[in-house]
Amino acid sequence: MKAYFTEKCYADNRFMQKGVELQMDANSWYAAKRAYEYSCLLCCTRGVGAVDCSQCPIRGAMLTNSIVFRKKLTKEDKEWVERERKLL
Repeated sequence: MKAYFTEKCYADNRFMQKGVELQMDANSWYAAKRAYEYSCLLCCTRGVGAVDCSQCPIRGAMLTNSIVFRKKLTKEDKEWVERERKLL
């Protein structure tokens, strides 16, 4: 997955770099979702990330993780992922 997220793609700031790294290092869907939700909370409350959520590289990494872990997703998680994809 590191080949997909090149340095130019998410080199905006250290926060985004760390958020994408957490997504790439997640070993389960729940770890990826938890890291994503925490990153969103920090970005929304402190304004340290992307201005437009649809262009957020952390969100892109999380959606890529959903493809990797899709066989283990529950019905609720699949619906959550579909809602996130519609925000694009």
